[in-house]
Amino acid sequence: MSDNIYDSAFEKASTDRAGIRAEIEKLMARGDKLDKLIDCLKEFVSEHVSVASKAPDSQAHDHQEHHQG
Repeated sequence: MSDNIYDSAFEKASTDRAGIRAEIEKLMARGDKLDKLIDCLKEFVSEHVSVASKAPDSQAHDHQEHHQG
């Protein structure tokens, strides 16, 4: 009976892992599409907007420096 528990746990973990990997693949494909869209739109965006698209951490840091200076 204890073997059945391990088999069941193994099957569940394998199924979960497969689901996670499928979701990662979907997100990667979505990210690739968004990268292509961003590349197409770059020429229509002003320099000010491209600066605003920096990572959130660097925006917060820049914002703090701006207020400190």
